Formats: sequence, C-alpha cells, structure tokens
Amino acid sequence: MQLQQGGRIFGALIQPLALLRPSYFAVISLWESATLMPITGFFRFDPQLLHLSPEVWALLLISALATVIVALAVVANRRPLSRLMRERDDAQAVQSSHTGNPLRLGGVAIFAGLGAGILIGDWEDATLPALLLMSALPALLAGLWEDLGHRVSPFRRLLASFVAGAVAVAALGSWVMRADLPGLDGLMAFAPLAILLTVFVSAGFCHATNLVDGMNGLAGVIIISASIALALLAQGAGQGDLALMAALLGAAMVGFFLLNWPFGTIFMGDAGSYGVGHTLIWIAFLLAAREPDIAVPALLLILFWPFADTLHSIARRLSSRAPVFAPDRMHLHQKMRRFIEIVWLGGAHRQRSNPMATLALAPMIVMPVIAGVLLSHDARAAWIALAVFGGLFAVTNVAITRMAVRRRRKFRQETETVAQTSECSPLSHTYTGYGRTMLVRIYRKTGEKDWRLAIIDRDNAPVEWANTFATDAAAAAEFQATVENGMIGGLLTDNPPPRKDAQPISADR
Repeated sequence: MQLQQGGRIFGALIQPLALLRPSYFAVISLWESATLMPITGFFRFDPQLLHLSPEVWALLLISALATVIVALAVVANRRPLSRLMRERDDAQAVQSSHTGNPLRLGGVAIFAGLGAGILIGDWEDATLPALLLMSALPALLAGLWEDLGHRVSPFRRLLASFVAGAVAVAALGSWVMRADLPGLDGLMAFAPLAILLTVFVSAGFCHATNLVDGMNGLAGVIIISASIALALLAQGAGQGDLALMAALLGAAMVGFFLLNWPFGTIFMGDAGSYGVGHTLIWIAFLLAAREPDIAVPALLLILFWPFADTLHSIARRLSSRAPVFAPDRMHLHQKMRRFIEIVWLGGAHRQRSNPMATLALAPMIVMPVIAGVLLSHDARAAWIALAVFGGLFAVTNVAITRMAVRRRRKFRQETETVAQTSECSPLSHTYTGYGRTMLVRIYRKTGEKDWRLAIIDRDNAPVEWANTFATDAAAAAEFQATVENGMIGGLLTDNPPPRKDAQPISADR
C-alpha cells in the first residue's frame, strides 16, 4: 500500500513536466517502472527515520544558512577576489552550457557551511568528521587551484583524488572489503587488492562528480538526494555520526543550490565537485564497512548518476577513438539541454534551457536513489536494479537525440538580415548532410559587437540561432556541437528534398 501511494505521489509531481511532451513522459515512465517494479514485496524502509529532533533541524538550517552567507559574500566581493585569480573564459569552453563567467568558488561556501555544522554539532567523537575533511584536502586544493585560473589538467586533478583516497584509507583505517557479488568478494578478501580498488573508486567518483557539474542545479540535485539517502540508511543502522555527516553535507548543498539554480549566480567549481565527491563516497564506504547488512549495490544505486555518466562517456570516447580526458558536449545533461532548445524553445536559449535541463533530469536522478534506499538489504535485487538503470541510462542517451529529430519545433526566421551583413566571418563554411548542402553563415550586422549564426538553405528559409556569441569561434563551436549531438537533423529533416537542378552553395569567406 505504501509503495502504491508513493507511486501516485511521484506521478503527481512529474505531471507538469509530462504535459510538456508525451515523448518525455514516455522516458520518465520507463525510469519510474524500473524504480517500482523490481522492489515490490521485499523493500525495507522505516518511515520513522524521517522524523528529526528540533536540534538537528536547527543544525541543518545553520549549515545551509552559513553556505548561503559565504556564497553571497564571495559574489559581493568578486572584484577584490579577482586579484587572486587568473583570467578564464569558461563560457567559451567546449563543454560549456552556460552564459557569462560566474565565480567558481561555490565549493568554498559549501565547505564553510559543512564546517560550521561540524563545529556546532553534538558529536560523541569528532574524530570522524575531522579526519574525513582532512583526507579531502588534496582533491579540494587541486580543484581550488584550477578554480583560481591556474590550469590543473584533468589527469592531475584525478591524481590528487587518488592521493585523497589513499589518505582516507590511512587516516580512517577503513576500506571496502566486499562487493556482495560472488567471485569478487573472494578477491576483495585480499586486503591490498581491496584497498587499491577502494582508492580507485574513490578517485573515480570525485572525477565523476566534476563531470556531472554541467548544468545549474544538476550537481545539487545529485548530491542532495544521495546525501539524504545515505543519512537515512546510516540512521536506520544506528550510525549516528555518519547520518549527521551526510545530513550536514546535504544541508550545505541545499544552501548552494539556492544560489546555483536557476540563474547560476555561483558555480560549485572543481574544489566543490572534487571535495564533495570525496566526502560523499567515503560516507558510503564507511557505511558499507561498518554495516554488512547494507548491500553494496544499493549504495551504488544511491550514487548512480555520476558513475553512469562517467562510464558511458569513457565507453563512448573509446569507441570513437577520442581522448578519454578530452571535454565534449555529449553528456546526457548536455543532450537534454539541446533537446529542450529544439523541441520546446525553438532555438539556443541557454539561460532557460540550462535550468530546465536540470528540472527535466531530476526525476531520472532521484529514481535510482529511491531504489537504493528501498533495496538496501537485498543485494541480488539491488544488482538487478543497477543493471536495469544502467541500460535505461544508455537507451535514454540515444532516445533523447532521436526524439529531438521526430518531435522538433520549427525555428525558422524568414529574414533578410542574414544576407544584409556588414561582416562575414572567415569561419563561415558549407555543410553537407541530410541530402542537402547549405551555407553555415557566421556574421554580425552593422553596429553589433556579437556574432550571429545562421544556416542558409537554397530551397528553404534561413534557420537562425536566437542567441548571439562573443566570438565567431564560439559560434562555429556551437554549430559543430549541434552536428556532433545529432541535433542538426531536428532543424533540417522536415524541409523538402532539394530540387534536382539545385546547385551547392559555395562558402562565402
């Protein structure tokens, strides 16, 4: 009965999004089915765990408010802080999905809020939070150095995460000794191998958290939902220190989320993503080490999204023979943003499509977390659910592109401004695809500073992007990303085929 009631409540929550597009509702229905169907009859969850004392609520509120206050202080003092930073232009990065260049010091605010909660909290033994934060320092500081504009390569940040993981093993004297999987459990009984695997997964998750920090509020939804889930499991297992640590991390992320979504006032940055990722994964590790009844695959479900996104990206890059550490725009959250632009907004409106992408992905992010909590004491069912969600993640990556082509919104502007340009970029070129050749025109009109992007088809009206670009290179990168994501078809495939006597358009350079 509780399961059915929960399903109805969840359906009511996603109904506003479902009304926007039947295709989106179809995808969400698959994820919802994967959450509810495998767990009928054997889930374990005590609703009493949701009841917290007034003292705990006050502590969580203090942590969230401290994060907000420090974040606002950072934003208000951007000019003096800029003296400590090198110039960076994140908006022009290949993987960028935002506009402008907000400060990337949200991680400082998050750990300030977390630290405030730890200092005020009533701990039986304050050693755990102190050692946990200390072990995160290598990853956090490497990320902070990158946030300040000192280029730290992804490999070096990953290496710092390995160091942080090794420090955690040494300081906490703990590592994961089981996988709840026949065969692998026998191997992990060998301590050196188990320690190596623990450090490897710890570093990988830190890097994975950084990869999913690509949309306003996206990392916030992932970390908040996972923190709540880990706090519930830890509280149910009688691990009060881990429960409080997870809850404080979630509260600090709530404070950050308020300023990060929807407008992106401040970004979490690499310090935040690597530091928070380390803290979160080690709360899960300690819970697995202390409580043998909690299934390891259930913890993987709770931390599903960063792992799934990273593994899918690695597989995709290896299959296309691309560098594993090279940034791109092929993550699911980036495909979702462009899907929203093509299907709902009719053009490249990053200020709206960015936060909308997070809203659209939120149900998919939360569902594996819910399954992880409900299947926390059934390893076999949790492994099955993990495989199902992994398959759904891969299918959704493909489906989101195809739906953009089939259920697109026409964005056509029949205008003479494309032809009446005062300056045409040398990056303008011809593109051939979908049975036609067209001119990719990068231009700006008289008196304008920013560049415009348009596609001129000999047989159809021009297709012009709604937003402008600071440089012609940024406009060229936007078109290339549209092609790579497969979204160009959403703008072209409903055009009539070219006439047999039509001649290709030559590039106007």
